[in-house]
Amino acid sequence: APLGKNVMPLGAWISPPPANYGGLGNPNYITNENYKTLAESGLNFIQAIYERADLKLSDVMMALEFANANGIKYLVRDQQAIAGIDDIEVMEQSVARYMNEPAFLGNMIFDEPSTIAMPDLGSLHVNYRKSFPNSLFYINLLPTYASKNQLFISVTNPGGGASTRDDYYQYLNTYISNVKPRFISYDYYPCEGTFPNLKSGYYDNLSIIREVAMDVNIPFWVFIQTCSFGPGIRNPNKEEINWQVNTALA
Repeated sequence: APLGKNVMPLGAWISPPPANYGGLGNPNYITNENYKTLAESGLNFIQAIYERADLKLSDVMMALEFANANGIKYLVRDQQAIAGIDDIEVMEQSVARYMNEPAFLGNMIFDEPSTIAMPDLGSLHVNYRKSFPNSLFYINLLPTYASKNQLFISVTNPGGGASTRDDYYQYLNTYISNVKPRFISYDYYPCEGTFPNLKSGYYDNLSIIREVAMDVNIPFWVFIQTCSFGPGIRNPNKEEINWQVNTALA
């Protein structure tokens, strides 16, 4: 229960970004006003991607300050935390810079790893739990529509053909056996093309995740698609968002 007993984690991907992220010329969105909006929307934690403690700690500290002011917990992205695979001291020194901030929930470790990364992630989890037993070690997994190469080689390699159910079970079981997570988090974005088209594997992915999570007696977390973010991925309407939320809850 990372947010306390009987508190359901309601998070968002991702936190408001710093100024001129990636040279885009955007203003600084790390503001108290934006974090107040997040809290008013019902969120109780936020995941950092754009601001990284290893690149610009001041952005992370600012976000932690505004998160705390509005009762939100915050997952820090810090590539030096990942150094704990081999160098525990580097990890500990980096995380120590912000771990005592009241809003600190844990670290955003990895999004959508392939199985080739899982032995190292397992070693990192052991080291992280020893150093930070009360902090969240967050990894998010791929969906069933990932290709064979994405599941087993690299998320940036979409080749290898379509994956099968057996491939996906192997992917999940490799994750469980190596990382020994405290929960399973995955994403599946069903709203694509024109309304009312949906990806046909949404329920199957949900049922597989539920089955595996129950087998090892841990909870699962699921992403809810709320926006468009790439070719063919559409903005879902209110009913589609409610459908995702309620099927996940059920």
